Amino acid sequence: MPADDLERVYRWGWLPLIGGCVAVTAAMLAASELLFIHYGFADPTRLQRVLHLVRGAVMSFALALFAGWYMLRLRQRVEAARESLRAQQAAFARRAWKTEQAVGLGALCRLLVHEISDPINGLSLHCRLLERAAGRMEPTDAEPVRRIAAQLRDDTERLQGLAASYVEGNRAPGSSERYQDLSLEEIVRAAVAAHPCPEGVEIVVEAASDLAPVHAEPDRLRQLVEYLLRNAIDPPAGSHRVRVSMTNDGNRVLLAVADDGAGFEDPASVFRPFYPASSLRASLGLAIVRDVAREHGGDTRAANREGGGALLSVRLPMGERTS
Repeated sequence: MPADDLERVYRWGWLPLIGGCVAVTAAMLAASELLFIHYGFADPTRLQRVLHLVRGAVMSFALALFAGWYMLRLRQRVEAARESLRAQQAAFARRAWKTEQAVGLGALCRLLVHEISDPINGLSLHCRLLERAAGRMEPTDAEPVRRIAAQLRDDTERLQGLAASYVEGNRAPGSSERYQDLSLEEIVRAAVAAHPCPEGVEIVVEAASDLAPVHAEPDRLRQLVEYLLRNAIDPPAGSHRVRVSMTNDGNRVLLAVADDGAGFEDPASVFRPFYPASSLRASLGLAIVRDVAREHGGDTRAANREGGGALLSVRLPMGERTS
């Protein structure tokens, strides 16, 4: 029987049960009266005593039936409550285990970042010393050294950026006193001009003529824009054209970064820290983008474009317009 039908039986089944008990009681009482009349039992005292006994027996039987039904229903409710409690306990245990695992992983990552920071800085220093030494060598011998030093420098800078991004991703949100009404277009254009663009990649910046300012912390907003651009134009993305657009969206300002690169394997997961994508399109930087947007009361979205490539969009609270 379906659950809805069972619920209806449990809810309304007591009506026919009580009605049946009342009908049986009335029938037995009527039958006893007829028997007494037919056999001529004229003693009123004896007749009343027998009728009381019959009525008591019938009412006891009816009450027993009702009590049995009620206890059965109560037992079913208790069992359902127990099952619900067991499920809640299991869910709580799973959440506690995941929280403990995340806390342990965070502590391990902080320890690793602290331990590798000094060796990375040492590698960066040795790269600069190696480049200076190459300047005193013969040109034919210096070229391979410069090439190796440049590769080592790029690798150490990437490691330094990863360590710094993890530290930034776990910092406390900035004070609300530092929030200002900022021109998002100016910050985006400054970031595009300052960010080294790989050869063959074109960046197009478009902004609505009536674009409203955003209410944000300056440093965190610059960081958000920087990681959005880096995700689109870094070599793993494989992009050739990046389009950055800014428009008003209700009481929010919409910042969208679209590219024609490899896209995302799983757009719904790219904002997770250390998202394991084989395309390397997602990293800790996008997790920081999400956190910055949330700090400011905004939201983030990721999707793959129909014609190929990725689309990242961030909506941030609108500041006060200046007349």
